[in-house]
Amino acid sequence: GLDTLDAPAVETLLAYAACDFNAGATARRLHLHTNTVHYRLRRIERVTGRDVRRFADVVDLVAGLRLLG
Repeated sequence: GLDTLDAPAVETLLAYAACDFNAGATARRLHLHTNTVHYRLRRIERVTGRDVRRFADVVDLVAGLRLLG
């Protein structure tokens, strides 16, 4: 679950949410290649079972991360 995500995955998810689910903008913000962002997002989906293209799922993930602190 969320507690198994590494720091780069968490940073990517938070930036992705802040960039309105735009992987290109996320890549520019984090100074990464777009493929790296896509890879991390797929890994987040695999680990959490959530769809990062769904608003409700991203809200749940971000709220969960905030609670984990």
